[in-house]
Amino acid sequence: MLKKLFFGFSVVILLLVGYWLLIFNGKPATNTPENRAAHGYVEGQVNEIRLGDVLLRFPAGVQFEPSTLHKIVKGRADTIRFGLFYPDLGEKNSSHNAIHITLEPASPEWTENIAEREERFNAEEWQKVVQRDDLGLTEYHNVIYRGGWGYII
Repeated sequence: MLKKLFFGFSVVILLLVGYWLLIFNGKPATNTPENRAAHGYVEGQVNEIRLGDVLLRFPAGVQFEPSTLHKIVKGRADTIRFGLFYPDLGEKNSSHNAIHITLEPASPEWTENIAEREERFNAEEWQKVVQRDDLGLTEYHNVIYRGGWGYII
């Protein structure tokens, strides 16, 4: 009886390990130097990474956190997160002086149904809407608690 129980337990453990290996496929954990290196990030150099169809260039010294859902391909990412820190604003060495930015490609419904997207944005009450003709973008700003968020389209 004990042998059968041990055998059953061993099979379950092997299946779990196999599933884990299948899912993660040896990918490094996100927010680690190994993950950034696998995506092509080189510290102290200008870094280029493709997000969807757009090639982004980050200046030397700007660290970003790429993430990919499936297999990592050097120079590509599904999502990129980075931050900007403004030490002269507000309290010294405070996280309140940081801006956290997440970049991800637009989903097809956002790019295919522009009228619906505009209707959704026009229905919101924005604190500020800025038309940036110089960039061909519109900024939508809103404040939540002490922070804020916005979309740039």
